[in-house]
Amino acid sequence: MPCLARIESGRLAVTIEAVDLGPLLSQVGEMVAVTMREHGVTYPLEVEGGDANVQPRVAADPTRLTQVLVNLLSNAAKYNRPQGSVRLTCRREGQAFKLSVTGIGLVITRHLVMLTQGHLEVQSEPDVGSTFTVTQSLAPAVKAAEALPAHGRVL
Repeated sequence: MPCLARIESGRLAVTIEAVDLGPLLSQVGEMVAVTMREHGVTYPLEVEGGDANVQPRVAADPTRLTQVLVNLLSNAAKYNRPQGSVRLTCRREGQAFKLSVTGIGLVITRHLVMLTQGHLEVQSEPDVGSTFTVTQSLAPAVKAAEALPAHGRVL
């Protein structure tokens, strides 16, 4: 069954856990690098109030969050202007972390974000571009000596 059909039927398993954004963002960058090069698009990562290598943990399904970001970034590259730019901006806002992407979004992305207890916002301006913002709640702080379970709850 295709992913969108599984989402709409409620049959897509989602596991919410504490996800370190630094490694996840590195992995996403590697996954979209070829698409960015093919379309001649630059891909700067901007982290507000922090270091790109030191990110908080968010409560999300790591596979689905990766899928959301790859979808948004790939489409941002495909539908960009020649020699354009795709930015991924990361910032903490209260008890949440926002990841904003300039580009084009997908219906499947919106559904995945909602399933992982996140929120997707879109702002678009003709001849300027679009910004898609994924908001995920911060994961509870954990002491270094405490081990996190490999998986959270399944929805």
